[in-house]
Amino acid sequence: MSTIASQTRGRNPLLATDSAGTLYAADSGLILKYSANGLATAVSGTEGQLGNTIVAITFDPADRLIVLDKEVTTQLMLGPPSIRYVRLGIRHVGSDGRVTTLVSAPSDCHNYSGRSNDDLCQAITMVAKADGQFLVAEGIGGSSTSYKYVQLRNYTQRGTYTVVAGPVSPTGAKDGPGDAARFDQPSALAFDPSGMLYVRDKGNDTIRTVQADGLVGTLGRPGGRCTSITGLGKEFLPSGIATVPGSALAADGAGNLYTYIDSRILKLRNCEAVLLADVNPLLIVDPSTGTGRPAVNPITGIAADSTGNVYASSYQGVIFKIDTKGTATLFAGGEAQWGHRDGQGQAARFSWLGNMTTDAAGNLYVVDSLNNFKSLGPTIRKITPSGLVSTLAGNPDAPPGHADGLGSAALFSVDWQEEPKTASLAVDNKGNVYVSDPANSVIRKITPDGQVSTPVGQVGRRGFAAVDLPGSIGRPAGIAIRDSRLYISVPHGVIQVRLPD
Repeated sequence: MSTIASQTRGRNPLLATDSAGTLYAADSGLILKYSANGLATAVSGTEGQLGNTIVAITFDPADRLIVLDKEVTTQLMLGPPSIRYVRLGIRHVGSDGRVTTLVSAPSDCHNYSGRSNDDLCQAITMVAKADGQFLVAEGIGGSSTSYKYVQLRNYTQRGTYTVVAGPVSPTGAKDGPGDAARFDQPSALAFDPSGMLYVRDKGNDTIRTVQADGLVGTLGRPGGRCTSITGLGKEFLPSGIATVPGSALAADGAGNLYTYIDSRILKLRNCEAVLLADVNPLLIVDPSTGTGRPAVNPITGIAADSTGNVYASSYQGVIFKIDTKGTATLFAGGEAQWGHRDGQGQAARFSWLGNMTTDAAGNLYVVDSLNNFKSLGPTIRKITPSGLVSTLAGNPDAPPGHADGLGSAALFSVDWQEEPKTASLAVDNKGNVYVSDPANSVIRKITPDGQVSTPVGQVGRRGFAAVDLPGSIGRPAGIAIRDSRLYISVPHGVIQVRLPD
C-alpha cells in the first residue's frame, strides 16, 4: 500500500477515476486531479464555480467528469438554524475547468420549508448511465443525516425524472380521498360539532379539513371549508408559529375554530378570522430574564368549551380564560411562580404547561411540566369550571418515563425534542382522558379515577401497523376523539383507531 495523495482539505473527499486510471477528488467545492506522483491540480477552476458541497462525482461512458453539487447556506432563525440548499445541479466539468450545468433543480430547498423532497434536494449519490442519463439515490423524509426512505430516480438531461425503485414519497400537500391525500408533519387535531376534523399541517403551513367520509381538503381553498378566509386570514392560515410544537387548534360548540400566534388568540367564524384576545398585557415576567415582557410564543396550548369560552396555557405556569366577548383573565396558577400545588384558581401552581382539552362538563385538562421544567415530573392536571385544580395522574417528584398504574404511580413522557413534538390530550364521552406520547410512540389512557394504561402502541416500537390493539404507531402528535374512534396525527398522515367498548 502506498499514499498517492495527502493534499485534500476535506475530511471525506469523494473519489473517482477516469478510463486511464487518473484519480480525481472532490474537495471543498473544488475538483482536484492527481498525477501519478500525487501532485494535485484544480480542474474546476476557482472556488465558486461549483457549490460549496459536492455530493457525488463520476465519469460517464464518454469519459466526461460529472458532478452533483449544491450550495449550502445557514440562516439563523428562532429555534433550530435553517439550512437552505441553492444551486443544486448535475454538472459537467471539462478538461479546461469550464462547468456546464446538465440538470438543474427547479427550486431551492429548505430543511424547514416542506420542500425537502423536491428534485435533488436530498441526493445521496449518483452514477452516470450509458445513455447519458443519471441515476440518483435520494433520501425521502427525515433530515440530511437520517432518512425515512431512499428512492432511486432516473434523471434525463432535460431535468425530468422517473422513480426507478423505492417508495413514493408519503409527504406532500395533495387533497383527495383517504390514503390518496398527502400531509407533511400533521400535528394538532380538532373536531367541530358537525364532525369536520381540522388538522394543522405544519410542513405545508396550512390547516387541512377531513370530512367524515375521509375526503381531505385545505381550509381556505376549493374543496376545504371556506374557499377563502377574510379578515385576518393570512395570519390564521399559515402556521407562522413553527417554533411552538403542536400549533394547537380548538373548536367550540358553535363550530368556531381557534388558534394562536404568539400571545394572540385568533377565531375563525363563518370564514372570517378575527382577533379574539391578546393576553400579552397579562404577562409580566420573562422567565429567561426575570424582567420585562415575554420574548416570543408565551402561549403553549388552547382549548374551547361548548359555550365558547377559550382557555390558553403558558410556559409561565398560568392558564388564561377568554370569554365570548374577548375579555381575558387569569384563571389558574401564579405567573412565573412555578411549582406543583393543587388548589383553587390562582392558589394552584403549575410548571411549564402544554396542550389542553375540555370535556362535555366543561372540565379542563392540561399537560404539566414540559421539558422536565424546574425538575418537576410530567403530570396531567384537571381544572373544574370553577377553577379547582387537581392532579389526575403522574408524579411531579419523578423524572419522565413510562409506567402504568393508579394516580402518582404512573409516569409520563410528554415531549420529544428531535422534531419537536409535545403530548396532546383528548377526552371521550365516558370521561377517559387520552394522552399522546411522541417519545415512546404510544397513547396513554387515564380513567376518571386516575387509572393509567397504554391501549395503543408499544413502547419504543415505531411505524404504523394496522392490526389489533395495541398495534404500533409512529411518533404520535395531535389526537382527537369522535364516536368511539381515536384520531392520531403521525409523521405523514392521520390514522384512526377504534377504541374498545
